[in-house]
Amino acid sequence: MYKVYIEYKRIFNTFYYAIANEISVEKNTLKRLNKSYLKFTPIRSIITANIIEKYKVNLFMYSILCMIFVIVAPFYFLIKLFKNLELSMNDQNLKLMDNLILVANGRVDYLYNKLNKNEVATYININQTSKTNYISYKKFLKISDYFLAYIYSFISIFYSLYVLKNKTDILQTYVAYDWFLVYISLNKIEKNIKKAYFANHYDRWAVLFDNLFANKELVLLQHGVLHDELQLEYKLKNINTIYYYNENSKMLFKKIFELNNTNFEKLDIILKLSDVESNKKTILVIGQPQSIDKELEIVQKLKNKYEIYVKPHPLYSIKKYKRIKDVIIIEDRIFYPRVDLALCYESTLGLEYEASGVNVLWWKNLETNQVIDSIHNILNKN
Repeated sequence: MYKVYIEYKRIFNTFYYAIANEISVEKNTLKRLNKSYLKFTPIRSIITANIIEKYKVNLFMYSILCMIFVIVAPFYFLIKLFKNLELSMNDQNLKLMDNLILVANGRVDYLYNKLNKNEVATYININQTSKTNYISYKKFLKISDYFLAYIYSFISIFYSLYVLKNKTDILQTYVAYDWFLVYISLNKIEKNIKKAYFANHYDRWAVLFDNLFANKELVLLQHGVLHDELQLEYKLKNINTIYYYNENSKMLFKKIFELNNTNFEKLDIILKLSDVESNKKTILVIGQPQSIDKELEIVQKLKNKYEIYVKPHPLYSIKKYKRIKDVIIIEDRIFYPRVDLALCYESTLGLEYEASGVNVLWWKNLETNQVIDSIHNILNKN
């Protein structure tokens, strides 16, 4: 009985740290958006912060929303149960390779292929609905597992209410059902594999992988820019190898994680660039949701003199960009134009363009007029 208690406590503790890290990331996002004045931490703050500001949602209103969520959560998770339920599952004949690619990030397969590993691997699709060619984690589930995930989700609400410092963070547990379903599935196959690759830095999936595969060879592939002011509740500590972008990234990984005897390998991030024709100097604006308004302001001042390409962030709406005339908006995710200059606020793509030999202007700490002057100086010099 004591062993059962310890196991369940471990599961719910892991879930708590998973959502605690999500909360840490949201707080960091609010800080980067200059919205730290909010007295609560909203979910998906990069999207919801402006809505909260627009409708003047205060702590009291958000607390009411949290109370409503606690009441309706059991019904919400029940809906999730029936939406996720698949009757053609639990493939007993499915053969797993020693190496597992955990597809909980849209770039992990691209990054893994960059390694040129001479090994056979199994790709397990966690949450990428567009990647239907990979094995779904649901293939390892029985019908009873869906109901078990529901029970775990229900309990997690009250467990989280007990351990969370700020009770308004309870909304973050809206991810509980999917998280427990993945946990149950991967727990079934963990003993059959030797090495697991993933590309989630510190979110709820990273916490799950770090705990569940603690006794395996665990490999992290850097997929984006790390933020030096991030304070995590749970620091990943079971990673054997990290493939990193540059020396600054290596330093930050050591700062935000608890790493012992971790091997670091440099990741090849050179892009395959496509030549473009233009009578003007060409500029690529690398879009970020937190800087979009300033990007539009810059583009308006440049579009008559230069050929402007805009590559929006793939996970966010491009509606605002489409309001600007006489610029080229790149919607093809795998098209990277060879330009004279790339403008980057803070993005992985900026590092990739730099590694590919393109001049990149990092303008996060510059005023609009400084950005414009810098662009003219760089392109006139070239």
